[in-house]
Amino acid sequence: QMEWYKSAASFLHTGARIAPDVGAVFGSSGRVDFWISLQPEAEAGLAEAAPGWAVELLCNGEGVAEHIARFARDGRYASMPHSQWAVVDFYTPGRGPPAREDSPTLQGHLFYIEFKDAFLSANVWKGTQL
Repeated sequence: QMEWYKSAASFLHTGARIAPDVGAVFGSSGRVDFWISLQPEAEAGLAEAAPGWAVELLCNGEGVAEHIARFARDGRYASMPHSQWAVVDFYTPGRGPPAREDSPTLQGHLFYIEFKDAFLSANVWKGTQL
């Protein structure tokens, strides 16, 4: 997770913030892996921040349905002010991608990354493009 954090932070513009394990500050019963705010820090504190992006990371498809359910209207992350969310599922070399997901609720929210060549390269798919 920290490698993803460092990589994501390197691509954000000045003033944008990324925070790991966020939830309680928004009254959530769960903690999303990462919350990204594109609003400059000077404009608001985390609790008053404009809706950001919520990101969950998985490995080899473990708990994918549970993680997606957390973003439902009655899910654990419902109280978090996010305008976008994503579940990113990383697959180890040789395992291959999972079965195709055709759910319209997942459109643009579920991503698979299949590592190749001893982690030197990767294939990336949206969940509906397998």
